[in-house]
Amino acid sequence: MKVVLCVRELLEKHNLTQQELSSMTGIAQSTISPMVRNVKERVDLDHIRRIAEALNIRDMNEIIRIVDDEN
Repeated sequence: MKVVLCVRELLEKHNLTQQELSSMTGIAQSTISPMVRNVKERVDLDHIRRIAEALNIRDMNEIIRIVDDEN
């Protein structure tokens, strides 16, 4: 299994750019970019919280998924 960040999908759903999300959350765009590309090894929980607050997300499944890595 692996953890997948759904930041790209959230940006598309909310019609936002990485820079706009950065402005909304106070998270550096250089930090958001690897989250969007799903190459970030470690994620700060505060960043997840700030994204959830900025996008009014109440279900963490919208931000993080656990998937089989065999697919």
